[in-house]
Amino acid sequence: MDELEFANINKVIQKYFLGKLNDKKTPFNVTWFLKLHREMYEDVWEWAGKPRNTELNIGVSPYQIYSQLKQLEDNFWYWENKTGMNSLEKAVRLHHGLVKIHPFKNGNGRWARLITNIYLRKKDTPLIQWPEATLQVDSPFRKKYIQALQKADQGSYDDLIGLHLNLQAPTSPPHSKSDKTPPP
Repeated sequence: MDELEFANINKVIQKYFLGKLNDKKTPFNVTWFLKLHREMYEDVWEWAGKPRNTELNIGVSPYQIYSQLKQLEDNFWYWENKTGMNSLEKAVRLHHGLVKIHPFKNGNGRWARLITNIYLRKKDTPLIQWPEATLQVDSPFRKKYIQALQKADQGSYDDLIGLHLNLQAPTSPPHSKSDKTPPP
């Protein structure tokens, strides 16, 4: 990650992780998804926040990007309002859908993972502590992550949910007053 990317993402993190989140600030719709990518990368790439117009070896065809994002928005609304699905599963399915669509030339993974954590924060659910450096290189974790995404492509979310669960931040400090072991 270069300095401009770091600075932009730091601004976005401050915007969405300090203060209260509401539906106006984080509507979880197509317009906001594109806006968030622009906010993350506007000083890095001139096309930030604009869906790609070229084919990649991953993601939907460029002509399907808007319709697939709209379908994901509608699915997300349904998960939120018409199911008993817990917040983590909704976040996992949203994350998977964004990665599968792959709307941009670059920055899709980090963008999808940030959206996931913004949603979890909005729901007061422990965030996912993504090992970003490990995801940027060929590593055992990256392979496991990609395999979990591929299984989700086939409708099996268990591995991706498990991966998210394993990376969730603790909900409380690891050592409470009732712990007999002193903190390190």
